[in-house]
Amino acid sequence: MIRPISGCSTRNRNGKKEIQMNDYEAKRYIAEHVKVPRLHVTIAKGFILKNFHPTTSDLINCFLQSVEAKMPQKLVLHPSVDPVPTLDAVVSAISWQLSACEAIWGLIANAAVFPASTNMYGAHESLQWTTVVPGSGGSSSGFSLEEYSIQVPDRLALPKSSNPDVDLPLTDPDFYLKELNLPGLVPAVETALREAVQCLRHGLYLACLAMLGRASEAAWIETGLALASAIPAGSSIDGTKIGDQLQDPFVGIGRKIKIVLDSYSHQEVFGGITRASGVKLQDLRNCVVWADCVRESRNSIHYGAEPAMSNSYEKVATLLIGAVPHIRLLAALREAARKNA
Repeated sequence: MIRPISGCSTRNRNGKKEIQMNDYEAKRYIAEHVKVPRLHVTIAKGFILKNFHPTTSDLINCFLQSVEAKMPQKLVLHPSVDPVPTLDAVVSAISWQLSACEAIWGLIANAAVFPASTNMYGAHESLQWTTVVPGSGGSSSGFSLEEYSIQVPDRLALPKSSNPDVDLPLTDPDFYLKELNLPGLVPAVETALREAVQCLRHGLYLACLAMLGRASEAAWIETGLALASAIPAGSSIDGTKIGDQLQDPFVGIGRKIKIVLDSYSHQEVFGGITRASGVKLQDLRNCVVWADCVRESRNSIHYGAEPAMSNSYEKVATLLIGAVPHIRLLAALREAARKNA
């Protein structure tokens, strides 16, 4: 349980713990604990599309019910009542509400939903509090929560031109990474994939390929370095030399990919990692084919260079879809190598 960073606790004459917190401390507690994780925004996007309702307030309320994030009606600030459970509920309700609002604007930005009204819908306005408990007097008031209000259109509409289940992973970075489903993704790979999806959404195919190529390079190099670190002393291959080559800026990515593949072919060294990861040598060869396609297509950024096939939406989208199993495979191999190092 999250404990308050402000306020103090004492014990009464019967030895019972009493927590003292005023309205200012309660408001500060809320401010210091409200967070909006990206995962919560992704969850909200999925709920909105699967349970769509044109009235935004109804849609958000249904979402808050689904995650059990109900805003308390009143906060009791009395020494005999622990305010933390109520404050935690307030924090949860605000955080999920903000996640829903961010999700709506994200879906609007990706043309997955459209505003259907010029009127706006807000969120929480205030939280009522009281120091009154049965058998005692006190005071009651409230404080504003307007700083946690994100205005969204009060009515929404779905587009008629697309199928969200099919199109969204290729137009929304959050949904794409959810499909990838790799919580420990290398930051450089995640950033490049996010930008690749954004570029595809705007029809910037060459820019998408450049970011996809960057993601592929980062995934291959990090996997290769993990494998090199797992090579025991006295093996038939030199892990230090391999690591140096992979980090050499004057060695091209095509050569680095070949170094990783050639190294992994030494199954007398990597047999244990192969069994632990489930990644066979042929699987890695298939991954090389995808990486080469990305690299060949991306190389058309050089003046005068033309890809074997034009970089159309269908081609670029196929390579972006293909990144999911191949990046996942490299990540599994990297993780197994790290555990074996």
